[in-house]
Amino acid sequence: MKSMNRKEGKKIAVMAAVIMGFMVVAFMPMTSAAVTYFGVDPDTGYAGTTDSYNILVDTTGVQTLNITIPPGFIAVEPATSGDELLTVNFWNTTGALDFYGIGIMTANGTNTVDVSVRFRIGGDELTGTTTQNVDYTPGATNIFESPLKASHGDTSTVKVKLPTEAEGGYMDIDITCLDFYLESMGVNLKQCVRNPTVAGEYTFTANGKDATVQIIETGLYGGGVYRNGQWILRTENSPLAMVYRFSWGNPSDVPFPGDWNGNGEDGIGLYRSGQWILRNDKSAGLADYRFNYGNPSDVPVAGDWNGNGEDGIGVYRNGQWILRNDKSAGDADYRFNYGNPSDVPVTGDWNGNGEDGIGVYRNGQWILRNDKSAGDADYRFNYGNPTDVPVPGTWA
Repeated sequence: MKSMNRKEGKKIAVMAAVIMGFMVVAFMPMTSAAVTYFGVDPDTGYAGTTDSYNILVDTTGVQTLNITIPPGFIAVEPATSGDELLTVNFWNTTGALDFYGIGIMTANGTNTVDVSVRFRIGGDELTGTTTQNVDYTPGATNIFESPLKASHGDTSTVKVKLPTEAEGGYMDIDITCLDFYLESMGVNLKQCVRNPTVAGEYTFTANGKDATVQIIETGLYGGGVYRNGQWILRTENSPLAMVYRFSWGNPSDVPFPGDWNGNGEDGIGLYRSGQWILRNDKSAGLADYRFNYGNPSDVPVAGDWNGNGEDGIGVYRNGQWILRNDKSAGDADYRFNYGNPSDVPVTGDWNGNGEDGIGVYRNGQWILRNDKSAGDADYRFNYGNPTDVPVPGTWA
């Protein structure tokens, strides 16, 4: 598959159009104008998960473009106002003037979006922002207009019919500005597409040229990483099984997942200088819980302390455990000393009674206790090297 950076010295392909109501370029120099390349990245997705996609279209100069969308790819309504839905870049260098632009579509309250564009045509720059209506309902049809319609008379439009579980959708792009032609377009969709729930091959088309996405089943468990404020999570034990990818948090935050609502699935969380910011879901959005508990230098811990099926929170402070069953500020339900200041705290259901116990990892030694109190260790053994990072879990 072509890389989005394959053309050195040129700014990434794109035209401000797809799903956003702005279209400003395109002159059709000949009736044979056609799409020469169409790609969707990633070309492998996971059934029923919300994902980000990159779309790239190269043409020999088109005035209209039709992109078909297979059934089952459902639009996801943003959780909050201000969420960025997509970014579009475009360029044209073989027309009368060099042409480059970028556009952003951002959620703005219920059923409206802000469409902002910035174009450079020769030595001139054009900008525009409009607020337009949107309906995220499967099967709904939306028509977006160019933000430069009022200021520059550009009447270009994008008509979008959203797919349903059973029927496909489309994007019809109509360019009315005849001074330039569309050479390339690239769109970055930001976590606003839910994949089909049925595994299989799904084919998109752009003016008849195909791009296929393989949707595969997810597994029952997986892992993930936190990278400079970005969460990259997967649901099965395969390096290729990337399912959730989104930005939520700051690079300096301490990531902390947990089953905050007792639904049997872990959500995400952050510990930020004594503040807990927790979310039941695995996506960007508003926090479900936000409160202060602990000091900036504390080590956060979480576990089901009382066996109610929901994780509570806590901190480890210089050998002291300060735990709370709830997800809020308040008095500790458990406060005791267990471990040394330099120990690494670990938690887990060591005896399978449905409640998490506590423990420390000390220079390769595990010192675990079933209860949440000071006392003798229930388990003490060496496993690992002094510099290793402990990772407790239920592996079988």
